[in-house]
Amino acid sequence: DYLQKNPFESAYQLNIGYVEADVFLRGDKLMVAHTAAEIKPDRTLESLYLDKIKSKLHENEGSLFADASEKMTLMIDLKTEGVPTLNAIVQHLKKYPQLTTTNTLIVAISGNVPDTAQWRNYPMFITFDGRPYKEYSAKHLERISFISDNFRNYSSWNGQGEIPEADLEQLEAVIADVHSNGKKIRFWGAPDVQNCWELFRKLDVDILGTDKIEQISQHLRQSK
Repeated sequence: DYLQKNPFESAYQLNIGYVEADVFLRGDKLMVAHTAAEIKPDRTLESLYLDKIKSKLHENEGSLFADASEKMTLMIDLKTEGVPTLNAIVQHLKKYPQLTTTNTLIVAISGNVPDTAQWRNYPMFITFDGRPYKEYSAKHLERISFISDNFRNYSSWNGQGEIPEADLEQLEAVIADVHSNGKKIRFWGAPDVQNCWELFRKLDVDILGTDKIEQISQHLRQSK
């Protein structure tokens, strides 16, 4: 999302349900960038997201959207060491009690996620991105917002034509397994094209990853 022309605002106006930001810990600051080389002093988690979300919550009297039934998940991908980066995120979020108490914003941590044994050290407003190949206890599953995996672990399909049947069967199996645990599933690294969006919808993939938020929003509205 942070590479869009108007980070957060564009997604918000389109009622996008999930927004992802990659975060690097630099000193006591949380910098938003795809790689360390792309870090810019003014692009912090606070300026790009937390301040804007706080403003929307104020406008809508405690809800992120005007429709209080609508929610957004802020996915924060930890690009630096998990524990210190997440500790810093928690400290930053504590400065924004409006964000941590509303039920219309979910904070989900991905990337260098700390080991499950350490999850109990974090407040309940922090949730996590799980993996399908890991075993989780019932308590850990409660802290997981969704399960993610690399699409390339299942297929090298480029989004053109039909996906190979063997790849399709692998996808169906992992999706069914994740859903059996009552969790949502997403894939990263999948072809960001309409053909793949349509396949994922047929397979009941819950979260569609894309950089093309305007195109996918239009496609989904037309497909209703």
